Amino acid sequence: MAEQPPLIPTMSSDMEYSLGKDVISTNRLGATSSTSITLCNSRSWHGILSIYDQEHDRDKILLSTLDDAVLLGGNTYYISVRKYPNVYFPMGYQYISAANFNPYPTIEYTLGNDAVLRKEMVLADEEPTLFVRYTLLSSNKPAQIRIRPIVAFRFIDELRHRDPNIFTANTAIQNGIAYHPNDHEPMLYMQTSTASDFVTAPDWNYNIEYPIDHKAGRPYQEDLFMPGFFEINLVSSQEFIFSASLVPQQAEALATKFAKTISKRKPRVSYDDMITHAAHLMLRNDEMGCHVMETIPPVSNRSKDLCGAIAGITLPGGDTKLFREVADTYIEMYRNGLATGIGNVDYAPETPLWFIWSIQQYAYQQNDRYKIYREYGETIKKIITDIISSRFNRLFIDTEGMLSLKKGDSQNYYIEINAMWYNALMFYAELCCSARFPEEAGKTSRLANIVKHSLLRKFFDDKTGYFANSLDSNGNKDTTFRVWQLPAFALPYAVADNDKIAAVLPMIEQKLLTPVGLRTMDPDDPKYATEGYVTPFYLGFLAEIYMRVFGGDGLKKAEELYKYFYNDLNTTIPPNFYEKYTPMPPYEGIGAPMSAVTIATINRIRMLREQF
Repeated sequence: MAEQPPLIPTMSSDMEYSLGKDVISTNRLGATSSTSITLCNSRSWHGILSIYDQEHDRDKILLSTLDDAVLLGGNTYYISVRKYPNVYFPMGYQYISAANFNPYPTIEYTLGNDAVLRKEMVLADEEPTLFVRYTLLSSNKPAQIRIRPIVAFRFIDELRHRDPNIFTANTAIQNGIAYHPNDHEPMLYMQTSTASDFVTAPDWNYNIEYPIDHKAGRPYQEDLFMPGFFEINLVSSQEFIFSASLVPQQAEALATKFAKTISKRKPRVSYDDMITHAAHLMLRNDEMGCHVMETIPPVSNRSKDLCGAIAGITLPGGDTKLFREVADTYIEMYRNGLATGIGNVDYAPETPLWFIWSIQQYAYQQNDRYKIYREYGETIKKIITDIISSRFNRLFIDTEGMLSLKKGDSQNYYIEINAMWYNALMFYAELCCSARFPEEAGKTSRLANIVKHSLLRKFFDDKTGYFANSLDSNGNKDTTFRVWQLPAFALPYAVADNDKIAAVLPMIEQKLLTPVGLRTMDPDDPKYATEGYVTPFYLGFLAEIYMRVFGGDGLKKAEELYKYFYNDLNTTIPPNFYEKYTPMPPYEGIGAPMSAVTIATINRIRMLREQF
């Protein structure tokens, strides 16, 4: 296996570094496999096999990890890693001699002078199944592999503790067992491709800790159940497959299924490949259609961010069919009134404006505006009509065409929402022109111009050269220099003219730009330390400003933004794409390590670069 020299010593000596590097795999059915690069679960949502529980609209961990060991002569080499109070045990990371996570996790363990073992993990594409292949690459004596599954059967945002009422028995099946802790949980089938012995030895593994959650001040300790252990005998050069699945497997077919699965995993040889792979991780199918997951681990879907990510997740690479599939799912939800409250969705009333913006990104990849009107004209018209009719919760239109958002007893106007509103109106007018509906186009563009003049008059300050962030019903303005004004400068139908755009750019670079994204507000503002953070999402708008102001030279600057998440280990370890970063250096990631809006932004910059 090709080894990148900086990685292995770091994995073995710097656990804080290793525990912060996530290895994540998903499939469209909602199955997920996640852990850290040492295979030590460092976050409570880590688990090598999780599934999507559609009834509860939550992800559930079935198999947390494997406690695996190699018995050679009189020696036992434990290759797994877990954190307990004040100690890591076992310390399998000390045996790692080679590792690569591209295209799937592959780790080699050198076990003293006795043997070299390879462990590979891959998630099936078309079923909720995890495959683990063990290969004894070399050994000077026969070996026995002992695998003790540690199960969870809990939602990703919960922790489990010893429960005397769970089932401790299991059911014997071909080369393995079927187990679930109670009748309400699905059966987990765990099997091996070759003959094995399963020793039933029910026990609890107490006080397992998740160091990253501990550091963040979140609940971090739990007890997990172990139904027993597998024993498999091997000699040098032999291999076998372990599987964990919601469906029973044919043991003799496991090797073939594993080979078929890994044959579809192509190495990611470039940074573009890394971003494309990350985008694919964020897609999920269910009975309603194809969705973009907002984050991994999945959280309550803030639908504004979800719609803001659709274009960047689906369109780069020219996959317009995928865009239509995701867009059609959202449209169906919208028509049925579900877009405002599916399960635990925290609905933002301006969400449909971001959906229109995503359609606009799709339209600019096409040469036929009339085609776009036929596909989405009626949807856009309905959204605009619903907004004008005040059918959205808390979102209202005033006599000057501007939108206000009700918060408590106050009606607040925000530059971002109204810039998106102006852009949506102008885009719809453009589509109406292409469809030869001049009256509809004229009516919509007249409203748009009223909105634009109102925004320039009420929000833009000629002295400062930028837009206020918000305006309340009493006329009070928040004039803090904030990132949320960027759409007013960068959207295809920008509120600001080119002179204003060119003038504000140095302020954006000086006050907001960091190596991981844009600050949400001027760092010199006293509120920044407590309210501010860094967001990568608005880098896409900055890239558009660069190209609008500098043309070809701006393309070079956009390329620099695109490479923000590149590092020398990207071809070995997939990078993390956090939604937010801490306000001050060293800009540590906050929340979920995989964010659709961040991935979409980087991917969209690539699309803009290719379209320029």
